[in-house]
Amino acid sequence: MIKQQYDQNKKLYEFIINSNIPYISKSILNKIYDQDFFVQGGKLKKESAAKVAQIIDEHIDFSSLFDIGCGMGIYLEEFHRLGKDVLGCDFSADGLRLAPKEFTVFQADATKPVLLNRKYDVVACFEVAEHIPTRHSRQLVSNCINNGRAVLFTSAPVGQGGIGHINEQPYEFWIDIFKDKGFSYQEKLSHTIREQMKSENVVWWIANNLMFFTGDGSTHS
Repeated sequence: MIKQQYDQNKKLYEFIINSNIPYISKSILNKIYDQDFFVQGGKLKKESAAKVAQIIDEHIDFSSLFDIGCGMGIYLEEFHRLGKDVLGCDFSADGLRLAPKEFTVFQADATKPVLLNRKYDVVACFEVAEHIPTRHSRQLVSNCINNGRAVLFTSAPVGQGGIGHINEQPYEFWIDIFKDKGFSYQEKLSHTIREQMKSENVVWWIANNLMFFTGDGSTHS
């Protein structure tokens, strides 16, 4: 769904999604996160996705990455080009159909447990959290930390706005959940990465919102 269509019925869509009405809520989600949503949103992402991957690779030591909410695999594709072992999941079948075939993606609902048979060095979760009801915030974080030794996380803060943004929160909201679950916010490194992204004109919602968290035994440069 493109933004103009979403804005026409924004309050109705948000009410239905937050109400978790059987069948109807899922139908609305599929309508919002269709091929148009990913194609329109992907245009700007593609312009800076390579920079995002390269900058992260400069600062973080990792060989494998799992992307929760990978959409059409724009970031996964760039990490794959850097030689990383990658895997992705997304709620939207339309988004996944647009992903390259060089790596594996699968359909999953991040508001429910996402279980893998291994842990990845890094889990990426970019601009997903604001799209899920607030009551599922802790489950999303659990999916991140249960599947990775470190987490790259971005989420729209209050007032950012956008299609399907029903859970915009201050950064501290997410930092506290990660802390409660045993993952530490690497403030200095996060700031360094964000500043380099800004200087290299990475899309602003990644450059402004990126946070890096580590669990026990994680390594970073």
